[in-house]
Amino acid sequence: MKNNFRFLFAIAALASAMSVSATSIWSGSQDVHWDNTIMLEKGKFASALPGNKITVTLSVNDGTNDAIEFKANGQKLPGTRFSLCQDWWETYDLFMTQDMIDSCKVYGMEICGDNFTVTNIDLSEGKAASMKEGKVIWTGYFWVDSWSTLEVFREALDAVKDWDKYKSMRFYSECPTTDNLIFLLADWSEAGVIAKSEPVTDSIAGNPFKRHEGYAELDLTKVNPLAIIDQVTSDRLMIQMDKQGSSAFNFTDVVLLESAVEALPKVATKAAAKKTFENGNIVIYQNGIRHNILGTQF
Repeated sequence: MKNNFRFLFAIAALASAMSVSATSIWSGSQDVHWDNTIMLEKGKFASALPGNKITVTLSVNDGTNDAIEFKANGQKLPGTRFSLCQDWWETYDLFMTQDMIDSCKVYGMEICGDNFTVTNIDLSEGKAASMKEGKVIWTGYFWVDSWSTLEVFREALDAVKDWDKYKSMRFYSECPTTDNLIFLLADWSEAGVIAKSEPVTDSIAGNPFKRHEGYAELDLTKVNPLAIIDQVTSDRLMIQMDKQGSSAFNFTDVVLLESAVEALPKVATKAAAKKTFENGNIVIYQNGIRHNILGTQF
């Protein structure tokens, strides 16, 4: 099941607005392998803010089972996700959380992976203006179509030192309805199921995970994701989604809240996107604009 899913899940991440300006923080030409990584010194992040975007310009030599990872002090950066490389990539976008910035300001950032060549790295405004209330665990744009899975490394949860103060975990998206399904998993086993929100489970009294327009919410007083991740010895939180009766949409944030609060105003629904293939590559069109890069924004 796992092998079949991963290639379907990370299709494309699409968003609402392009960044106005960008600053190059590294340029050159370096072939990245696990023993030949790129190190960005901590001074590059002195003025970084939550929601800022790191854009890595790259070419992938062979995307078969190769991944890109971001680390600090030898550990995965909090708020980063598992991403298999795709042959058609031209850029990869990473949106920064506060915990990620805190690590980078002390240790710098290491870009790791295998069999791709990096030529430029930019730091730009990204989505700072749309950051959600609460403690942001992950932020970005992840395109959800049919059974897409966002895998957030557990370092984002380990960075939370005061779990008891948070009462809920919100999973924000640009889905305008509650027709989509969302499952939280630690791994692909039954023991790794954290919670599910779908018609069958939503009808169960006391289900701690509920869908709303624009977000789903997990009651942390009933379920602690990190406890289940620890039980099955997993290194990630997996957020599995299916659009069901909705149009495909962007998943945008995972946020911890000290109490249930009213959601921010819904994001206006975007025009429908069309996914197609050109020369063997996945291409997405919206409003006449062509997108063929994982992490590109609308």
